[in-house]
Amino acid sequence: MSRVYFDASAMIYLVEQTQPWYGRITARLAAVSGQIVFSDLTRLECLVLPLRQGDQKRLADFTALFARSELV
Repeated sequence: MSRVYFDASAMIYLVEQTQPWYGRITARLAAVSGQIVFSDLTRLECLVLPLRQGDQKRLADFTALFARSELV
């Protein structure tokens, strides 16, 4: 089974729907035939700013993303 690794910037662009990257990332995610993988470091990098700013909505968005069953 193949694995596709996404770094923090891709996850941030995905959650924040940053253009033009959002469309490219969603297309890439849709094309993945294997596992979508991220590291604990990626998770931490994504959470730093929402935690620092007390942004509960963005924190919840990232938490929901990382809880998705297709992500490893």
